[in-house]
Formats: sequence, C-alpha cells, structure tokens
Amino acid sequence: MEDVSMFDLRSGQNVGGYTLIERLGGGAMGSVWRVKDDGGHFYAMKILRASMLENQDDDLESAEVSNPQEQARLRLRREALALQKIHHEGVCSIVDMELDASIAFIVTELIDGHNLKEDVAINGPYVGGDLERLAHKLIDAVKAVHSAGIIHRDIKPTNIMISTTGPVLVDFGISMGQGESHVTRTGLVMGTPGFIAPEIIEGGESSELTDWWSVAAVLAFAATGKPVFGTKPIMAVLERAASGNANLNGLPIRTMQAFKSALDPKRSERCTPEQLENAIFQDAMNPTDWQDSSYPFENSFSGETVPNNAKTHDFNTTFQTKKLPENPRKMWGSKNVDNTTLLHSTESDLIDSAPTSLLDATSTSITKVYAHNPEQVAETEQVANNPEQAPEIAVLPNPDENPHPNVNKYLFRGRVASAIFLTLASLLAAISPIDALAANLIFMLITATIGYNVCSSVRRKRANESVGGKDVFIRIASIPWHFIKAIAYSIKKVITLAIAGVIGAYVYPILIHASSQLIKVQVWSISVILPTYTPDICSPTSIGYIIGFIAGWIISFILGKTKIFAVGAGAICGAGKSQATDGD
Repeated sequence: MEDVSMFDLRSGQNVGGYTLIERLGGGAMGSVWRVKDDGGHFYAMKILRASMLENQDDDLESAEVSNPQEQARLRLRREALALQKIHHEGVCSIVDMELDASIAFIVTELIDGHNLKEDVAINGPYVGGDLERLAHKLIDAVKAVHSAGIIHRDIKPTNIMISTTGPVLVDFGISMGQGESHVTRTGLVMGTPGFIAPEIIEGGESSELTDWWSVAAVLAFAATGKPVFGTKPIMAVLERAASGNANLNGLPIRTMQAFKSALDPKRSERCTPEQLENAIFQDAMNPTDWQDSSYPFENSFSGETVPNNAKTHDFNTTFQTKKLPENPRKMWGSKNVDNTTLLHSTESDLIDSAPTSLLDATSTSITKVYAHNPEQVAETEQVANNPEQAPEIAVLPNPDENPHPNVNKYLFRGRVASAIFLTLASLLAAISPIDALAANLIFMLITATIGYNVCSSVRRKRANESVGGKDVFIRIASIPWHFIKAIAYSIKKVITLAIAGVIGAYVYPILIHASSQLIKVQVWSISVILPTYTPDICSPTSIGYIIGFIAGWIISFILGKTKIFAVGAGAICGAGKSQATDGD
C-alpha cells in the first residue's frame, strides 16, 4: 500500500479496498472514517499512520512500549486480535484488518447510537426494567469476552454504545489475553479513574474480576446518573474507589446493597455478576421500590456532575450516522424491531485513545483523562484551579413505566390470594397443627415453583430472548429446576412457621392463664417440654398455634421474603392473562 500520511486522506480515496466517505474523528496517531465497500455496505475504519520508528516490533508480550506511535500500533493490533475472537451481538465485531502496511487499519461494524454516558445525559438514569435489561445484556456481553480468553481492562460508559438492540461493548485497544503483560511503562497503569478496579491502581494484575468490578461501576453510573466515585480531583476518585466509598444514595435497598458488594475493594468480598443482576431484577419486578427512591443529585460530590457541554478533545468523539429514536433503550424489549434499521454506528475511540490515561503509581500529578462522547463530552481533566462545571441532569425516566404490567397484577392478586389461603391454612391449626403446617408447605412449594417459572419467563421477554412457543417449551423444561429452587426457598419459611407456631402455642396459654397441653420430648439425653402437636380442638394451645403461624407469615412478609409466593399465587389466579400478548 502506498505510504500516505493519514493527514493526506480525503473523501473518495480508496484505502484497502474501501472508499472513504467521511471522516468521523482523528488525531496525531490516526483517524476514524465512515467507509463503503464495493457492495455498498457501510463500515467504520480505524486508520493508524505507520510508525516512524524503524523497529516495528509488535510483540504482544512486550512490556516496554514507550514510543507513542509504537504504542498506538500495538493497541490497534490488540483490538483487532481481540475482536477476532469474539462473536456476540453485544460486542462490536471486526470485518477486516491490515496491520502491517504503511497505513494500518481495522474495519468494524457501524454502530448507530450514543454511548452510555450521553444516553444517560439525554434520557436520564436507568431505573427498574431499563436497568435490569442493561445489566442482563452487558453482563452477557462481558461473559462472551471472557469466554474468548480476553480481559477488556477499560469498561466504562464511553466504551458502551447504546443501540436499538442493546448495549454494545467497544474499544479493545488495551485489552489482553490471559497471561499477557500490560502495555505500560514501569510504574504506570492504564484505565479510567472511577471505573478501574482498585487492585489495578495498587499494582495488581487485570483479570475477569477486575472487569466485573468495572461492569458494576458502569451499571451504578447508569442507575444513579453519575460516576459513583466522583470525577475530580482524580486522586480523590481513586481513594474513594480504594475505600469502597460509592455514592449510591437513592437506589432501592436490595440494588444498593448488591452494588456495594460488587464494588467492594476486597475481591473476596464481592458478589458475583449473577447475584448483582438478580438483585436488580428483583427490584425491577416491583416498580414501587423505585418510586420510593430519590436521586441524590443535590448531594453529589463537588464538581462531580457529569459534564454535557464540554469542548471536544482531538478525535475523541462518537458520531451518529443516522437519526435514532429519542430513547433507544425503550426498543430493547420490542418484538417488532426492524432488523434492517440496526446498522451499527461508529465509535471513534481510536488508537491513542484518549479514553485511557496513564496513571503514575508514585506521583500525584496525573495526566489528562479524556473521554469520547457523542455530544463532545470531556470526561475528566486534571485542572485543579479551574474545575469544569456542567448542568445537572434534569431528565428522569418515569419510574411508573414498567415493561411488564403483568408483574404488578401478579403481586397484587397473589398477595390477596395468599392472605386468604394462609389464613384458612392457619385456622386449620385449631384442628391439627401438623396438617396446617403441611398445607402451608404444599402452598409454598406450588407457588414458589410457579413464581420462579413466571419470573424466568418475564426475564427472557425483557431481554427479548424467547417468545411464543419457544418460551412455552423453555418454561415446561425448567419446571424441575424451579421445583428444586422452590424447595430451597420454602424450607426456611416452613422452619420459621414451625418455630413461631410452637412459641405461640407455648406462650398464649400462659398469657391468658390457661392450662397448656404439653409433651416431653427426649433429645439425646435432654428432656424438652414442648406444646403437643395434637392439642384439643379450639383449645388455648391450638389457638396459640394459629397465632404463631399467622405471626410467622407476618414476619416473613415484613422481611420481604414472600414475593415469589405472591407471584406464583397471582399466576394461579390468572393475573395478567388479559395482557398475555403484551410486548415489552
């Protein structure tokens, strides 16, 4: 290929068999172009100018890459090799590459959309079902990356594009395979403050766990509308991350606790991505959990508001290639998305990618940390005497918007049905406490099995993974597994009821100064006096059992441990049948 400077490139020129249409971004190291192949298909091309060094050593194991040109070429090679290994709708795919010519380039799919940072600025934080779908799709994409043996190392809002089909992970420029070294100089680490795991700052190695920490930080950003460790000063951001001091105010309790665990500085104390996703899903099922939440924008760290109108830096911007829906995330669950509109846009996080910064582990003087953003957003800069100010995010989604209206009906009808049945089952204790406990157990097993089955179906529909007959087949096939989960879920509740019943049967007669019907139970060499399990009908002891059983259910309800039963009972009562064909 002719040795042409990237500054000489112009629209209409042919590079590697692709026609350059328009330049989408650029800098000293290279540029990003919208290109067209001979078949008329459009792609994004990242073009890197040839290194000025004679030594073109692209050894991926080299840890001493000091020249910026050489570093840029190595990053481009890393990205190309990483993308070649991954085939997933949530990961930007590579179409073509040429890494050894005078102009090195890679060609990727074109992604229509904003990145996550701009999406949050425009459409507000992700709440309820929106957050659950984002978490599900992003976690699934990162799992695909890890399955290919790749550690991304720079997962952050500006490296996640929001398309009409879901989030798409981009920028593998500093990714690495298992066992590879960091592309850094001695004493330096690469990453983005607030989204890089604390152990990396302390000199630890990147791993799947550090990627998952970054995923949690990104999801927390999406849920709160701002970086949960702040944005400046940078050393303060790193210190907050190192101490686990995340600002998660305003989130539902279950989701907040899961984020705290996922962002714990100690690896051993972190929850799994599945546990984080499950907590988000549980809160998404009940929109009232989000209604009771308030977003703490007025309590943000000083100077930490996400900037929306900062000037661009070089080529570090993301560009739309066509008109998009105002809020693409609302289309993620749609069954009628027109696949012909799902061209993927361009993410010009190119090469000497300013999204990534070099942080000196021994110095407090930090170089600039850039971000590429569709609205020309500058993520963070170390400007100690002139911190950037930006307007607060004012657009908030309505928490009443629930992609599955059925869920509320399941819960409402289920709770009413449960209250009626369990009252009758508890009254059965007046005749036989054992039969009453057995009736409660049968109710728990049936409703929990159905509840888990319904929740799984709702989750798949939210992710648009299965519809129609396929979902019916999956639901039937998963019943045995859901029954096993129901047993594990119910056994604790039965034990609670049994203990509450015994306490009630023992205490109630004493309170009304009546005689108790007791039996002696021999436990090894110890004799224990307990209420009889065959009391006289309507005796003080049997009434005590009734009171105990009802108290046990009330305690479980207050602790929020009955929702899965309510969903199952609601399904049995036919809740949501009128909306069975509703889309997401």
